[in-house]
Amino acid sequence: MHQWHCRTTLMTHLFVTIVLLQWLLLAPVWAGECSSDLNNDGEIDGAGETASCMTTNTGEICPINTVNCARVGNNYSCPLGSAYSCHSVQNVMQCSSSPCIEVSTTAVTTNNVNSNIYIEDGNRDAQGNCTDITLIFSGRAMECKPSGKSTGFKNCCKNSGSEIYFDSKGSAVETTLTSKALTTTYKAATAAYGAYSSAIKAGQTAQQATQAAQTSATNVFSTAFDPTSLAISIAVAVLMEYFAQACDQPDMETAMLNSSGYCIYLGEYCKERWPVGGCVQKAKSFCCFNSKLAKLIHEQGRPQLTSIGSFGSVENPNCRGFTPEEFQSLDFSQIDLSSYYAELTTASQADIQQKVTVGVNEFFQKTGH
Repeated sequence: MHQWHCRTTLMTHLFVTIVLLQWLLLAPVWAGECSSDLNNDGEIDGAGETASCMTTNTGEICPINTVNCARVGNNYSCPLGSAYSCHSVQNVMQCSSSPCIEVSTTAVTTNNVNSNIYIEDGNRDAQGNCTDITLIFSGRAMECKPSGKSTGFKNCCKNSGSEIYFDSKGSAVETTLTSKALTTTYKAATAAYGAYSSAIKAGQTAQQATQAAQTSATNVFSTAFDPTSLAISIAVAVLMEYFAQACDQPDMETAMLNSSGYCIYLGEYCKERWPVGGCVQKAKSFCCFNSKLAKLIHEQGRPQLTSIGSFGSVENPNCRGFTPEEFQSLDFSQIDLSSYYAELTTASQADIQQKVTVGVNEFFQKTGH
C-alpha cells in the first residue's frame, strides 16, 4: 500500500511536470515591440498604445488590436485581411493589424534639445576681470518628458503649483544661493534614493523606507540652506513625488524650476519616434533662468533688441544672456516689473529697486564693465 502510494505520487509529479512544460512551450514569450494609434491623435505616446509582442511557435503577434481568426476547413484566416498571419495564443488562433519591430535593432529616431550653454570658464586677467564673453542673466535650455513610453506613462513635467525656489532681492550673494539650490536638488534626490534602497535591503517596510528617504532629502537641503532661501518642506514633498515616479534628473530640475516660475515654455517636440507607428515619447522644451527677474527682463527686453533675437526653436533654444552693451541699451521704462514687485512682499518697492541696482552694479564691478 505504501509502495503503490509512492508510485502514484511519482506519476503525479511526472504528469504535472509534463503539463508545466507544455504550458511553458505554448505560453507567449514577450519579444519585439508594437504600437497602434488608439485615440487617432497621430501619435502613439498614450497609455496602451505601445506593447511588447508575444512570441508563439509560429511567430510574433502584437497584443494590441487582436481578433480571433476564422477557421476555414483545416486552415485559419484573419478577418483583417490576408496580409495578417494567425498565431496560437493560449490555444486560441488570433491575428493583429499592428506589426512587431525589434526596437533595439531598428532605426529609432531619438532627438534631444540642444542644451549648450555658456558657463563660467572664460579667461580672466590678473585683476580677475573677464577677458572673454560677458553675459548677463544667462539661461539654460532644459526639457522634461510628459506621459509617454519612456516615462512609464507618468507625467514627469507635472507642475506642482508650489513655489520651491524663492527669488533673490537682487544681490549677487542671494542669486548665488538660488543657483546653489538648483544643483542641490539632485543631490537630495540621490541621497533619498540611497536611503530608500538601504532601508528596503535592511528589511524595512516601504513606508519606513519612504520616511528614510524624506529624512535624508531634508537633511541635504537643511544643511545647505537657510529656510528663507528655499521652501525646504515643499521641495522635499515635490521631490518625493517625482522620485516615486522614477523621473530622471533633467525632468526633476525642469519641473521644479517651472513650478517656481523660472522658465519660459517654448513648445513640445517628439523625443523618440519608432519607424512604425510614430512618436512614442514627447518632451517639453524651456528656457530656464536662476531668477524670476531674469525671466521677466528676457521676456520683455528681447523684443527691444535685434541682436539677441527670439528664444529660438523648440529643439534648438536660444537662452543666452545679454551682452553688457545689449543690457545697457534696454529701455527699462518699457519693462513691467509689477508682478515681480508684488511677489516680494517683505520689502518696499524702493528697497527692491535699490537692491536690484546694487546687484547690477556688483556684476559690472566683478566683470570689469
